[in-house]
Amino acid sequence: MGKQLDLLKDKPRTLYFKYLLPSVSASLVTSIYILADTIMIGRGCGAAALAALNLVLPVFALLFAFGMLFGIGGGVLYSVARGNNDNEHAKNIWSTALSLNILSAILILVFGGLFFEKLCYFLGADENSITMVMDYAKYVVFGAPAYMFSAFLQAFVRNDKQPKRAMIAVITGAITNIILDYIFIFNFKMGLSGGAAATLIGNITTACILSTHFLSKDNGLHFNFKNIKPNLSFNIISSGAPSFFIEAATGLITLTFNKQMLKYLGELGVVAYGVVANYALVLQSLFNGIGQASQPIMATNFGGGLHERVKAIRKMGLITVLAVASIAVICAYVIPVPMTALFVELSDELLKLSIPALNIYFLAFWFLGINLFFTTCLQSIVKSTPALVIMVLRGVILPIVFAIILPEITGSGIAIFAAVPCSEFIVSMLSIAFIKKFGANKN
Repeated sequence: MGKQLDLLKDKPRTLYFKYLLPSVSASLVTSIYILADTIMIGRGCGAAALAALNLVLPVFALLFAFGMLFGIGGGVLYSVARGNNDNEHAKNIWSTALSLNILSAILILVFGGLFFEKLCYFLGADENSITMVMDYAKYVVFGAPAYMFSAFLQAFVRNDKQPKRAMIAVITGAITNIILDYIFIFNFKMGLSGGAAATLIGNITTACILSTHFLSKDNGLHFNFKNIKPNLSFNIISSGAPSFFIEAATGLITLTFNKQMLKYLGELGVVAYGVVANYALVLQSLFNGIGQASQPIMATNFGGGLHERVKAIRKMGLITVLAVASIAVICAYVIPVPMTALFVELSDELLKLSIPALNIYFLAFWFLGINLFFTTCLQSIVKSTPALVIMVLRGVILPIVFAIILPEITGSGIAIFAAVPCSEFIVSMLSIAFIKKFGANKN
């Protein structure tokens, strides 16, 4: 897969840009799994099928969250150990993290199988939609290992100095998903099940390509039962917990916002929120990709005690995040109508909501980018507790609180769209304070 990178000696700028495109591409393309299903199921199967898909999306988020919990949590510690030249400890971390991921996948399969129908009702299905929801959910619940290992292996392969392989795996899986979506839904007339099957096969493809890393000469991921150390489980989980919250909180936030939109703005409010939420998905993927490009380099150099190199990477990542966020904000103010038309058929009533929604919500991206990137920075220097605080506040507590109180205070449903900008701004002050405190030249 090319010349082996030296994360401790190669120029930080060179390393950063070597990782940036593969990591951003891999992270961004992951969001296409959801977007492709949303667009094709909506156009090929109708509104009822699209509603069923939306009910199952929280399960997707949870499965990817578990994969990231053990993948990024273990991957950070793996890179730090490699930076310390402690290869035995690195082997222990890999074997333990892999075991945790396998065990979690088995437990999800068992409980998902035992309580499958109850789970579908819990997600929001009723007697009219239960059949459609179950048709889609069966491919998600019983395909849990594929989704979990797709996320898990991406993190470890990237931390084992193979960002291009991770990029190729994710892009190939996404392309497979999109092609099969079209074939299964429009050619084979498989309906909702076709979209679900395409997504599952796409993730299996990604996991299989990532697994080829084990056969390469540069592979440092060697599993051995004797290297499984249960006492490392807490460290892995605490290290990966912020990444877990990034994914897992999405479902809870979406549920809360949808209910508030229906209460104050009606169905058009939900549509407008759907527009901004789809863009937020893409921007979050971009920011995550920038963080994931920086994380292996920062973690390895932190482990090697090379703190100036860590700070150099952090500066480059922050500049990239702010540049991407600025482009997004400009677009929201310059071309809000085409941005809305990309997803839905336009009407005057919808534009009265979507234009201010885009203008208000997109202001969050400056602060969202800072928060996600600084969370990764804190994880990379093994400061998982402050990283977790950031993610709980911005990912769960503050958006829900603001979504509930802002329309009450202002008397306007539009104010719901300010919940995320308010939350991200407040948390960004805390993120900056944490970086100043913990990002100094010390362990």
